[in-house]
Amino acid sequence: MLGKQIPVTERALRLHEQSLVLDCHSHFLINASLFNRPFDRDGKGPLFFNPLRNAISLPTLKRGGVNALAFTTYVPGRPFLGRDTDRRTDRIIDRFEAIVAASGGQIAACRTGAQIHQAYAAGKLAAFLTIEGGHVLESKLENIEHFYRRGVLMLTLTHFISNGIADGNWSPYRPLKGLSGFGREVIREMERVGMFVDVAHCTDKAFAQVLETSTRPVLCSHGALRRNKNLQRNLSDDQVKALAAQKGLFGLIFFPKYLGASGWDIRSVARQAADVASMVGAEHLCLGSDMDGYTYTPLGFRDASDWPQVTQALIDAGFDDLEVRGILGENFVRFLDAENG
Repeated sequence: MLGKQIPVTERALRLHEQSLVLDCHSHFLINASLFNRPFDRDGKGPLFFNPLRNAISLPTLKRGGVNALAFTTYVPGRPFLGRDTDRRTDRIIDRFEAIVAASGGQIAACRTGAQIHQAYAAGKLAAFLTIEGGHVLESKLENIEHFYRRGVLMLTLTHFISNGIADGNWSPYRPLKGLSGFGREVIREMERVGMFVDVAHCTDKAFAQVLETSTRPVLCSHGALRRNKNLQRNLSDDQVKALAAQKGLFGLIFFPKYLGASGWDIRSVARQAADVASMVGAEHLCLGSDMDGYTYTPLGFRDASDWPQVTQALIDAGFDDLEVRGILGENFVRFLDAENG
């Protein structure tokens, strides 16, 4: 989106360059699967409106100092698409694997925090797979292990429309009244194989029931605070505290529509981070931009090359260097390692 960029100081740029910078929710694979867009070349960013933005590519990530990226797969569920969403997801994962193979060693597929650190130390982009929307399981528990074996790190249980697992918070109908019996089986199976549960898009009832069911910490990969924008899609203060009490993580989204009156540039993300940290501590924060999955970016934030603005905004919001490093990526890596260990 057009607008004035945040000036980045030498201190912020140095800290950014010395940090592991990780985005735990982004959507390049939508562009790749729908439009055959290459990852190794810059996309043509739109000036105004484009639901896919063309904000992510390997060159823009390098210019922005982003070292680790979630390649989130998304296939629309019913009624927008028919059956076989599991096989469609497989084809998107095939494309991810082709991107990694064609990178000439510039990208490393990862599934643990240790692997992300190894890729980072080697100067590679640490790439990991996530799935948005449990409808792609097609009500088959065996698909959880199938996708885990294919490298999927975490699964967002639901999306806009309720499915057989959980009710979605934008859904016009909520037949499950939260989490279904099958949904509880899904969580148990995910925990068995080692896949992480993502509660983004869950209704309040489903969110609470997921935390009651889970024996391992869960995360909300991309969201904002309801106190700043009263949307069901956003988390209440009580939900943030409940997530943190179970050692979970809250990934802040960059989409201005969800950030509310706190502002329209990237400083609004940092202000929300400060609000969360005041409640539960900065160690429960990470970043899930949702880039290439929303319709417009923060003012002055054109694409992934602008990520140093995030570090500047966090510094300006009062976070010290250790906290900034945690929010940029180390908190997410610790979360993975603690659960894998």
